[in-house]
Amino acid sequence: MQLIVRSAAGDKTVTLSEACTLKQLKMVVENETFIPSAQQALVAEDELLVDEEATCEELGLFEGMEVELLLDVEGGAKGDSRYKKATSKFRWKWNKKRTRRLQKKRRKMRMRAR
Repeated sequence: MQLIVRSAAGDKTVTLSEACTLKQLKMVVENETFIPSAQQALVAEDELLVDEEATCEELGLFEGMEVELLLDVEGGAKGDSRYKKATSKFRWKWNKKRTRRLQKKRRKMRMRAR
């Protein structure tokens, strides 16, 4: 059975048996794309393939089907991290403080010019 694996790097054609499991499919894709199987997320027909021990038949994969390869990477701030980017609330306060500081500076300059 041949599957077409679509990724950001391009399309690859993978040949495997119908009794192949998802874990084996990920290993074949790893050999083709050099992306570790732990970081692979495979999507077929808008459904994430999760069950590692399920065969291609059980997952609904058939000859010539397109499988999308996504990278399963973590990122972004989690919860209340002190390294989280400033929210709009803090940005608003900072802009207000900056505006007042600049107004004071301009007032001072006008007083000197008199």
